[in-house]
Amino acid sequence: MSGAFQTSREIFSNPIWKNVVEFRLFFLIYGKAAFSDGVRIADDLILRRGEWCRSTRKLQEDLQYIENRQVKTYSTSVINRCIKKLERSQRIRTRSHELGTVFTVVNYEMYQGFGSKDTGDLERNLEQSGNGVGTVGEQSGNNNNNSKKSKKELKDLSAEIENFRSRYSSELLVLIDQYLDFIRETRSSKKIADSIIHKIMTYFSKYTPIQIEYAVRQHMSMEDKRSAQEEYTFGIIRKSSEEEAARRLPILREKGEKKGSQSKDPVSDEEFRKRLEALEREGN
Repeated sequence: MSGAFQTSREIFSNPIWKNVVEFRLFFLIYGKAAFSDGVRIADDLILRRGEWCRSTRKLQEDLQYIENRQVKTYSTSVINRCIKKLERSQRIRTRSHELGTVFTVVNYEMYQGFGSKDTGDLERNLEQSGNGVGTVGEQSGNNNNNSKKSKKELKDLSAEIENFRSRYSSELLVLIDQYLDFIRETRSSKKIADSIIHKIMTYFSKYTPIQIEYAVRQHMSMEDKRSAQEEYTFGIIRKSSEEEAARRLPILREKGEKKGSQSKDPVSDEEFRKRLEALEREGN
């Protein structure tokens, strides 16, 4: 896909500008969206103007970045959370297809500067979409929602999650995101709501980073507990003091590093258990 697209300078003063991942994802979707109707992706998928189809795994590749001379990749949980935030702010709509997610840029015409008589309309659109003002169809859809847990409460959840995340180092956040992907696999839908993420982060906030890292690594390392949900992790963290967690973490980190590097001589589950038992005897 080649060519150019325009956008408003208002984006620099819009709240989305301060969220790097959210901004990059939205700008990618907006920039890659079909400029005209009739873009055939598959026999059963013909994109209309302002639509784009992409899988989450491909989005991970699209959004890779360099930090400390290393190529970094956002976890699927980070990307999925940003997609939900963009939906809640009514910047995009989504629907599923076997090839991936079909994204629709809300008010695409306005972003492109068409269908308005003055540039002020274009600039106001970014602010409006961020404040939850969408199309007539979306507004009528929202009116059908009888729940009083509306967008404001969902936004508050998202803001609280981001506040929890700001407390931790980038290294621990990578591990937490891997853990959220792990927990996602315990659901038949392979999805977890923001309310579940909020519950997990709230529980983690009661403990130290050392205890969190230990509990998360311990749970994810146990093959026979891969179907156990977050309550099992809560049990581990609740029963482990910071001193105990710090003593056991080196073995867990070694196991994780060798598994991640696909070492020919990884720490076996049997060896792992023996080392932990040895540490327990030393502690006693």
